[in-house]
Amino acid sequence: MLKKKFLFTLLLFSGLYYIIEGGAYLAFHAVTKEKYNFRAIAIEQSEMMHAKRNDADTEGVINATPYEALHPYLGYVLGEDERIIVPRTEEGFIDTSSVIAHRKKDEVIIGILGGSLASMFYLSARESLPDRLQKSPLFKGKKIRLVDLALGGYKEPQQLFSFLWVLSLGGEFDYILNIDGLNDIALAPMENLPAGVSPYYPRNWHKRLEGIPDHAEKVLMGKIALLDEERSRWAEKMSLPVTSIFLDLIWKWKDNAMKNKRNILQHQLATYRKKTPLSYAERGMAYHSGNNEKLLGDLSRFWKACSLLIAENCKERGIRYLHLLQPNQYVPHSKVIQEEKKAGAFSETSPYKPLVEKGYPFLQGFGKELQKEGVAFIDETMLFQNEKRRLY
Repeated sequence: MLKKKFLFTLLLFSGLYYIIEGGAYLAFHAVTKEKYNFRAIAIEQSEMMHAKRNDADTEGVINATPYEALHPYLGYVLGEDERIIVPRTEEGFIDTSSVIAHRKKDEVIIGILGGSLASMFYLSARESLPDRLQKSPLFKGKKIRLVDLALGGYKEPQQLFSFLWVLSLGGEFDYILNIDGLNDIALAPMENLPAGVSPYYPRNWHKRLEGIPDHAEKVLMGKIALLDEERSRWAEKMSLPVTSIFLDLIWKWKDNAMKNKRNILQHQLATYRKKTPLSYAERGMAYHSGNNEKLLGDLSRFWKACSLLIAENCKERGIRYLHLLQPNQYVPHSKVIQEEKKAGAFSETSPYKPLVEKGYPFLQGFGKELQKEGVAFIDETMLFQNEKRRLY
């Protein structure tokens, strides 16, 4: 009798478990607009526990980060914060060893320039790309070394200066691959110019140089820091050794709520205006565009000039240079964007959208000029034109 009761109870609880988990699976997609993936959840929780922050968390707003350190020539590089989870070189770049490399007969050195896309390209391709290149007769029998000089938020002249900085330190290259474009026309109109800062300066330059924040800023920054810590503790608490869709749904629901609250605070911090005017060190030389079209044209012309300087320096040193205009989801007809819309990676109200739509034609036009002037330039904006899978 006891055995039957035990079996009945076991079956009852098993049935309830599967009902709850099945309902949670359906609810997870409804709440998050994402398919449930245990591995993805585990990675996301791990990153949150290690307080990893991405400068693309919130589009078009300041994301003050402790992971970047001021650099006298490059604007900023990676700092020495112990929470940085990517490999960091002594020079402040993302790499497993020093970016100061020297040519060898049996080795090909490829330097990578650009912003976050170029940096992510390095991180995702550093193991697979050398194997693929070695299959080419051009690289057969040679080691391939990738050197990452790209960082999130970099825009010209940071690509140019990082290249020249490493050359001045004795670094050598066989090839330079520059993947950029988006930051060069989108970041300054959203961040520097609204604050009265030169569009040619590194992103949020005034925020990097400002002194002690006033009371209102301290309150906002403190609230953001507390939310970051709360999200980290919540991820640690819910990172359990057992797999449960229901528990992951609870974690995701609360974490999304905290993330949304953080975005609101981040936006308030980004739009906060100090009563005292910026100093020259914070704002740089004056710039008056008159209209957005002239601004985008000036930024694109500046982008082209920097690429030419990279090309000229490469030519003098026997370095092959390839410049790619990066694809972007907001370039019209450049990708089937249904999956991006579902995942929230495409928004009609994104501040990036009008800047890309109006700015990319300028980049494409100046890219053609680069080609006429002998630069190996390729417009990759339509690379994923027929791709239906989510890429952004």
